[in-house]
Amino acid sequence: MSVMLGATLGVGLLLVVSPLLWPSPRGGEATPPTRRRSALADELALAGVPGAPIPAVLAVTLVLAVVGAAVGQAASA
Repeated sequence: MSVMLGATLGVGLLLVVSPLLWPSPRGGEATPPTRRRSALADELALAGVPGAPIPAVLAVTLVLAVVGAAVGQAASA
């Protein structure tokens, strides 16, 4: 249980600190996206997966959330 708690806190800390560690783009000011869907597509392109379909990314995220919840529930039982 303490390993899972430590890993969760470590990932959370990494997510909090990552904007400070991530290199900023040198191409000048970024233009704001015009639609919400294009904003998500821009974020996927920045993450290095520009060709990934958005519904697939959302489905994988949902499955990982369910698996994480199941592991957390099993660890606390």
